[in-house]
Amino acid sequence: MKILVFENEIPAVSEAFNDVNKLDFNDQLQVTYIDKSQNFKEFRKLNQYDLIFVDIDLSSNSEKDGYGIIEDLKSHNYDRIIVLTGNIVRDELKEKGWGDIKILSKPIFLNELTDLIKIYKQ
Repeated sequence: MKILVFENEIPAVSEAFNDVNKLDFNDQLQVTYIDKSQNFKEFRKLNQYDLIFVDIDLSSNSEKDGYGIIEDLKSHNYDRIIVLTGNIVRDELKEKGWGDIKILSKPIFLNELTDLIKIYKQ
């Protein structure tokens, strides 16, 4: 299973992804990390990812925040998105018409990460 993670603080989340990969997925997850929106140019290759995690609060060095990335993903008909956040964003997602997007709170609890990945695992 291929996963893409947009996150500016990669070390803060990579340990959780590594742990669940080893503990729950027999090292079958292939996780790619992108720390700034401008570092991802391959929107035509989106469908190679089974799941995309998007940090809403990307750094000021990123051209787009998480909402901008989600808009791009949605404009390319990509719907397998999970928001990573330390904030309460459910209402903002609903206002944008994205109430169906699942949210993973930070700090990440391994069981929650595993459960969300399993929803999308084929």
